[in-house]
Amino acid sequence: MMDLEGLRQRPDILELIEWDLTPQEAVEMFDHRARGLDRRLRVRSTKEPHYFFCVDNWGERPRLVLKERSVKEAKVIAEVEAPDELLIACVRAHCSRKGLFPLSDELQAWLRERVYG
Repeated sequence: MMDLEGLRQRPDILELIEWDLTPQEAVEMFDHRARGLDRRLRVRSTKEPHYFFCVDNWGERPRLVLKERSVKEAKVIAEVEAPDELLIACVRAHCSRKGLFPLSDELQAWLRERVYG
C-alpha cells in the first residue's frame, strides 16, 4: 500500500482521482439496482477503475485512505497520515458511526495541498 510520497509518484492515478465521488456513490455506480444515479452511466468498461478518498472509520481510529473501485472489487491502495483533529471532525459530522465517509471540506483542502502542493 502506498503512502503520500508514493502516491505523488503516480501521476497516472493522481489525474484520475474523483474528488467529488463519495463512498456511497462509488458503490451505487456499479450496482445495477441503483436508481437515479447518473454517475452509474459513466462506467464504460470492466477495466475502468475509479479513485476516491474517504475516511475509513471501521478500525480503532479513523484513517484517510484512497480507494480504487472497479466492477470486480474495491480496495485501499494508499493511506495518508492526516491530523487527528481533521479526521475526528469528519467522523463526528457523521454521528461518530462506523463506516466510510466523504471528506469534509477542511480535510479535502488539507489533502489537496499535500498531494499537489
